[in-house]
Amino acid sequence: MNPNMLYKEIGLIDDDLIMEADTIKNIKPFHSIWKKSGLVACLAVVILGSVFLMRLSGIYSILPGADPNIKVPGNFIPPPENNSLIFNRASGDTENKIYIPGHFWQELTEEELRAVLPSLSDAKIPATAHFRGDGTLFNVDVRTKTESGTGVYIQLAPGEPVLDYSFDSTPIESEINGVTVLAGYYEDNYKSVCFANFKLDDVGYYVEYSIDAKDKEYIENEKEKFKELILGIISGGAADFSVLNPVIPELRDEELSMDEAYADEDFGSYLPRSLPNGFDYESSVRFINQIEDYLTVVWCKGLDDIYWRISKFSESDELRITSVADKQNYDLSLYPIPRADSVPEELREIVGNPIFRIDDLTLDAVKARSYTIYDEGDTEGYRMEFSVLYDGGILVEVRAKGADPEYIFNQLIDINYQ
Repeated sequence: MNPNMLYKEIGLIDDDLIMEADTIKNIKPFHSIWKKSGLVACLAVVILGSVFLMRLSGIYSILPGADPNIKVPGNFIPPPENNSLIFNRASGDTENKIYIPGHFWQELTEEELRAVLPSLSDAKIPATAHFRGDGTLFNVDVRTKTESGTGVYIQLAPGEPVLDYSFDSTPIESEINGVTVLAGYYEDNYKSVCFANFKLDDVGYYVEYSIDAKDKEYIENEKEKFKELILGIISGGAADFSVLNPVIPELRDEELSMDEAYADEDFGSYLPRSLPNGFDYESSVRFINQIEDYLTVVWCKGLDDIYWRISKFSESDELRITSVADKQNYDLSLYPIPRADSVPEELREIVGNPIFRIDDLTLDAVKARSYTIYDEGDTEGYRMEFSVLYDGGILVEVRAKGADPEYIFNQLIDINYQ
């Protein structure tokens, strides 16, 4: 493949297809994140304040488009015969979780991308830099697709590259332009993956092709393109991270006492003012990052618990709003357990966690969200999950086990009159 073809393979994407922050936020919000998460994506999901980086192959991939203004990188070197790449058979993805203290991210400008990936200096590829809360770089994620539909993932980070696959036997390293490369190949019933780890100066690289095909000839052809991509990156030289100038946003990730939670100026007034007998304060987290702003509080009684999450309503929540008249959107009596079999696919998101406007909320609606089941070793109290939207765009999500529907309903209504 000549330089023009390589560039066409991985460098061309339409601007209107590049993920915006909100889209990314769907990765960035929830946050049990795996390694190698892309962010425009970010990765960052939050589990009671802990932010992890999640590896979601293909989710943030961008379809390539034609751009006549893109130039061929002048420093690309065609692969000589001796620059062969050995693919070691791998067992699969280990998907190790990574915690990034104070995680925030920034999308790279074209100038920054030219410095980070010199061999792709003129390509318009979405790339995201992930930082720790003190502004130090954690890694850079690049995610796109080739014209043939193969997913391309590149991760660059200060220090050693991180290997995310285990090998079936002791792997054999390759040497490309004087650089030691450890490459592997993994396949299952759904996809084939080839990957490589190497280091340029003090920068670690992980590069991956995710091939959605079973045809052996096609796969081998994609592996040849992958080899040329590796050579192109190595030929371009090590990334220059000094061009990255992070702007630290408002960040907050702290545990609160009960008094501090109730005193929170943004969300404290949306907490219940009384508790069922036997329930005690357990924990609370106040969290703010580039896409999320919320307060969570948990109260417990033995195996029972009440979880309250207050946040600002966002456009992504719109599809879950329902009226009490539309019972198919929330009435669990219509959907026997296991609900994965009984709830229509197009209704699963809203049935899983519907949003009622506070002025429309009724006790019957709360009862329709409540159910009991008997699990040996567990309590038999009511279980429920739903959300309520208040004036001013404040969203309260309730998940409870062991609390009566009447109690939950009264607390939500009382909040509206405080």
